[in-house]
Amino acid sequence: RGAKSTAGEQHASIPEVGAQLRRHWRAYLGLVGSMCLLAILGYATTAWYPEFLMRTYGVERTVAGAQFGTIFLVAGSLGVIAGGWSVAPLERRGYQDAPLRIVLICAVLWMPPAILGPLAPTSEWAVLAACPIMFFLNAFFSVGISGLQLITPNNMRAQISALMVLTTNIFSIALGPMVVGFLTDFVFGDDQALRYSLASLPTVLCPIAILLAWQGLAAYKRARV
Repeated sequence: RGAKSTAGEQHASIPEVGAQLRRHWRAYLGLVGSMCLLAILGYATTAWYPEFLMRTYGVERTVAGAQFGTIFLVAGSLGVIAGGWSVAPLERRGYQDAPLRIVLICAVLWMPPAILGPLAPTSEWAVLAACPIMFFLNAFFSVGISGLQLITPNNMRAQISALMVLTTNIFSIALGPMVVGFLTDFVFGDDQALRYSLASLPTVLCPIAILLAWQGLAAYKRARV
């Protein structure tokens, strides 16, 4: 069944949660899978971007931290607001897959600045690129969380939401910063190659996230019925 449920239901059992995930696996894979990959990219960027500014352009630590922190606060906050506000207009136009579609759009629009920012010729351009990076980094997650509720019955929303947050955090926090460090030290073998490590991640992760989200659109609409 879809996401509709009556009030007062008991919490679903583990087999029931498993059955829901199997029944709508493409919808959950599209949403949770794409969010995990984007979260890996997000944690990698926030962990290493100020360091990249310092290593590549010689920006002072206090300046890099202040610039990046300000961008994260302003552009990130705007991203959260814009992501949430964008759901209703799409749904009014008949897009029942609006939350997943927004995650997909974020992945598409996030990729160019995420690749070009670390490769920028000057620190000014790199800092400018950080604005859309932080905007889309924060725009997708709250939309994805709310979108999960729309395809999940009331009596199992807590379990599936907890599973998604656990999965996303395990992969993103553990892998994001670590992958960048691994690429820099063991693939490029040069501390000054941090910029290439940062540019490599969106080149790989964003297309996969886009593919996962795209394949789940039709299944997401069916899950909401």
